[in-house]
Amino acid sequence: MRSLPLLLVALTCLGFLAACGRNEETEAIQAIDLALQQATSYLTAAEHNGRWPSDTYGLYRDGVTLTPHVLSSLIVLAPRHDATQRGLDELRAWVHAEPGDSENAPPIDRLDLPVYTLAAASWCLGFTGDAETQTRYLEKLRDHHLTEHLGWSPDDACYGGFGDGPWASRKDGPRPPTANLSATLFAAGALRFAGGLDEPTRTALLAFVQRCHNPRDAGHSAADGGFFFTPTDPHRNKAGDLDGRPRSYQSPTADGVRLLLACGVPLDDPAVVEARDWLLERFDPSRVAGDFNADREPLRDSYHFYTMWSTAHALHRLQVPAEQWAQPLADELIKRQNPDGSWTNRYTDGHEDDPLVATPLAAGALAICREAITTKTP
Repeated sequence: MRSLPLLLVALTCLGFLAACGRNEETEAIQAIDLALQQATSYLTAAEHNGRWPSDTYGLYRDGVTLTPHVLSSLIVLAPRHDATQRGLDELRAWVHAEPGDSENAPPIDRLDLPVYTLAAASWCLGFTGDAETQTRYLEKLRDHHLTEHLGWSPDDACYGGFGDGPWASRKDGPRPPTANLSATLFAAGALRFAGGLDEPTRTALLAFVQRCHNPRDAGHSAADGGFFFTPTDPHRNKAGDLDGRPRSYQSPTADGVRLLLACGVPLDDPAVVEARDWLLERFDPSRVAGDFNADREPLRDSYHFYTMWSTAHALHRLQVPAEQWAQPLADELIKRQNPDGSWTNRYTDGHEDDPLVATPLAAGALAICREAITTKTP
């Protein structure tokens, strides 16, 4: 699995800090606050010398990949905590390191999951006002955009997307592109947070996200208004296919509509409306939605926390009333929290059995639920 979802909770969680100051004494809000406090305690205690190393997966054992993932949550939940500050100092050190400097400060051009890591790190540093270091991360991030500078043209299936591989795939190179909606969403979110998307970038992103859409009027059997993960590798679409066309399922549908909105597509655009309807018609906080092929059923809930995190973002951005989704989702997340404040998934394909992968996602989703409930989205 190469596509660890690195948390960019801030894109809708910024209001969480303001909401915390309100005197909401309902049992529901108190339960959410307690769960978030426990999650914060768990995450801050897991820090080691400015990093969050995994005890579950060797790929994440050095802490490089997981550190921006966890920090993207803690920068909102506990911005002044010593663990958060040490993590931010670590991200700054990576920018200035050179190959061979030390094992504790790897250069940013030697990352296992560069798009997710660069996107999350740039957001964390931008949120603190460190524009200079943020810019360094964004420069590296733009190198991975599959457009003309890497030899790709608008006729190519990967054009306009970002991938989750450890390389920037050139069209004339030996490594195939891994463009997908998740990595593209993270990159677009980081670029947009840094000051907006220029028109060429926006146009390229829209070309890719539209290629991952199953519009209802498409005339094929999978045309249900949802989105699928990638047009470049059918095996990575977890729901499988229907008559040769990738099936829609929940996480890419949430990612896809968020990408459309990030690119300035209005709420009444047909593709946005179709994705909104798809999510609402199938919403069940206990189960990932979509018509999965029988042989793909074991993958349905392997990315449960990522799916619910992105869905919470999407429904809040789509201005869906909180009572339709936020409280049920909050209840389900609280029910699944472990006694130590972490979250884990019993399925392993998405690496969410690692609490340092699942907990920032679940906490982010829960914080978005709180924001939706307390602000009474119209």
